Amino acid sequence: MTEVTGDGQQDVIYTYSAPTFTIGGVLSSDGGTWRDVAFDGQARATNLALEAGSLTSSGSTCDPNCVAGATLTAFHYDRASHSFIGTDITPTTTPPPPTTAPPPPTTAPPMPPCTAVTFHKAIESSHEADAAPSFTVTDVSCDDGWAFVYVDAGPDMEGADVILEAVGSNWVVRSFGNGQLCDGLDLPTKLAYEHC
Repeated sequence: MTEVTGDGQQDVIYTYSAPTFTIGGVLSSDGGTWRDVAFDGQARATNLALEAGSLTSSGSTCDPNCVAGATLTAFHYDRASHSFIGTDITPTTTPPPPTTAPPPPTTAPPMPPCTAVTFHKAIESSHEADAAPSFTVTDVSCDDGWAFVYVDAGPDMEGADVILEAVGSNWVVRSFGNGQLCDGLDLPTKLAYEHC
């Protein structure tokens, strides 16, 4: 017995267990007659407990689930209505900070254009074509960052095969000449099959 109604008289707190929760109530003689005191209009409260002289009730709305929907109510006795009035004291939890999205996957820069003009500039800047002051790029074939082109140096000079690799947004000459041009290069299957 303990005093919870504020009338100076001892009250009886009782509980009984159900399979997944307990039900509790208070018997009081406040007003002169022993009776069950209502909790927010209900005869009993779920999981009734006496904590530091105050009655509390815990439960769950099960929204969005029964753990996340947990509730806690504190009751104070209202002498005018002779009942316990509840106040929601459910601890508010700060939602966890939003998870930061992983950085987008790094993508290789776009492959430079696979055109005769682009390859002409790359070969010219590599000094591989110094012996042929004038040449034409023909037979262009590109695949997976690699290119195979033929350089025609005119009627008086022999042409040459050139293998170029895309590095960033530029083409870089990796092999120039005739013969074992593909040796040591990790070419895509399509180019190796067609040109090596």
